[in-house]
Amino acid sequence: MCARFSKIKNTKHEHDEAYAELDELYQLPDDVLHEVIREGEVKLATQFAIHSSSEQRGFGLASLSLTFSAASFAAVVNQHGTAVPDKLISTLATIGSVGFLIAGVIAIVSIWPGPRHTPGNHPKNWLPSKWKVPKGKNLSKWAAVEQAKVLQRQIDDNLPKAKRRAVMQRVSILLAFVIAFLCGGYYLI
Repeated sequence: MCARFSKIKNTKHEHDEAYAELDELYQLPDDVLHEVIREGEVKLATQFAIHSSSEQRGFGLASLSLTFSAASFAAVVNQHGTAVPDKLISTLATIGSVGFLIAGVIAIVSIWPGPRHTPGNHPKNWLPSKWKVPKGKNLSKWAAVEQAKVLQRQIDDNLPKAKRRAVMQRVSILLAFVIAFLCGGYYLI
């Protein structure tokens, strides 16, 4: 098992019972077991790619929302600088500025860096001194099953973080849309 995974919350360094069911993989032929590992690696790499795309989307949402917030605030300042300020426009622009600011902050929080598993493994984790191969187990098959367990744990650990990010970005988009519709709708009427 990898020592670096023990640093991530709720991940244990040694075997845990949640992944004991994967011991059934010992029954698979070697070529099938290697395909299981390959697919696990592909899944983890795909999660990483989705995570990267989500970060880009979050940066875009934050930039757009904060730009609209600044523009709305400029409209408020402009209204107060006129001889006869329009209170409705001033109120809508204030709501827009605050609403877009909140949407931008939510988008920023959604991309805040945190621990996540990435594809690959540290070569030092393959040192035989780190292994406790049970007696009677084929070393190659045992290592493959252990790698499958590590991949499953990494995939499982990444999922809640991805779901939280997706929810926050949806909230940011929805809030920005509602603010734009409510505040911008006045001009369409």
